[in-house]
Amino acid sequence: MLYKRRDSRYWWIKLKSQNRVYQQSTGTTNRRRAKQLEGELRDQLWRNKHLSKGKTFGDAAIRWIDDHQHKKSLEADLLILEWFRPHLEHTLLIEITRDRVEELRKLKKGKPGTINRHMALLRSILRAARDDWEWVEKIPKVPMYPITKGEPRFLTLDQFLSLVKELPSHLAGPAWFSVSTGLRASPIMSLRWNWIYRDGVRIPPQYMKNAKFFTIPPSSLAWMILAEQWGKHPEFVFTYRGKPITGQFTTRAWRKACKRSGVKANFHAMRHTWASWHVQNGTPLNVVQELGGWSSYEMTQVYAHLAPATLQEWADNA
Repeated sequence: MLYKRRDSRYWWIKLKSQNRVYQQSTGTTNRRRAKQLEGELRDQLWRNKHLSKGKTFGDAAIRWIDDHQHKKSLEADLLILEWFRPHLEHTLLIEITRDRVEELRKLKKGKPGTINRHMALLRSILRAARDDWEWVEKIPKVPMYPITKGEPRFLTLDQFLSLVKELPSHLAGPAWFSVSTGLRASPIMSLRWNWIYRDGVRIPPQYMKNAKFFTIPPSSLAWMILAEQWGKHPEFVFTYRGKPITGQFTTRAWRKACKRSGVKANFHAMRHTWASWHVQNGTPLNVVQELGGWSSYEMTQVYAHLAPATLQEWADNA
């Protein structure tokens, strides 16, 4: 409908669509022109409703969550969606434009990598709405900030010993186990006694990043660490105050230990440390790949420069 406001000389439009009320000025005092603008807005709202099947980003987010219950990072994705909720929940998918995406990218505070993770989830949901559910015909391009990968953070033996000396026992044990096996935080945190056999530790696929069964042959040091944990819990190997460890290892206690030791590193650096020590001690990269459970040989190339001595024997073969 068209109406006049006491505080304005222009005609105003008021329309209801998709349980939302749209009110805006026509910017004109000419009733005929205002009527034309009302018709254009009415047509646009109709197209939005029918071309997008009335689906909002909130609808897409719910559908995406239902389709990705198996995803390991679902909890982190839910936190990201919580950030998007006040900005996009009731926005029709057809109304999400490149300009709107750019506004959101600038609105999100944090490091480029953090912002990219938010944008990547937004892109994934929009692509599913277009390709899988056919809710929209077109979606905007979602830009990403360029990220330059640095060298993996690893510790020298002296640095590791300085750090682990300051860690509380419930964190020191997992740290030692990681630098002796190369396992990531998730399988270590979930490690159970019935996964341990004489010939190795067998990790179920749901606890591995590549979602495949993985068996590691523990080193002598790893067996010693397991022996130290024996009897503390009937099911889980590593515990805290008699209960399984949940959340993450890089806690406030971990960060305080880093500060006291002067060694800056998160728990994942233990895996890089394990790989680096192996390469420095002459273990071939293809063997490191197998021991570490990497899906491709290329992923171990970042450690190649750490083994100049093992490459020297091939230098004069040309």
